[in-house]
Amino acid sequence: SVGAGMGLGNSEYGRGDYAASAADFHRILVRHPGFAPALNNLAQTLAASGEFAAAEHYAEEAVAAAGPHEKVYAETLQEIRSRIKR
Repeated sequence: SVGAGMGLGNSEYGRGDYAASAADFHRILVRHPGFAPALNNLAQTLAASGEFAAAEHYAEEAVAAAGPHEKVYAETLQEIRSRIKR
């Protein structure tokens, strides 16, 4: 289920296993393209592993998908862009 996949991805992110976390979010997006929470969390995971270009791409997709957490997604995008400029 989407909820279980999100929970697993978040748990792995919390343990610092960014590769496994990213794989979980990718699996969700294969089945549910444009699912903003997975896009946002994937962006954060990729940024944490230093993959800023890919992180920015997925954060932009999360913002475009909008939804009830649009402000959170915009903050993720802004944070990633600020890290790119450092």
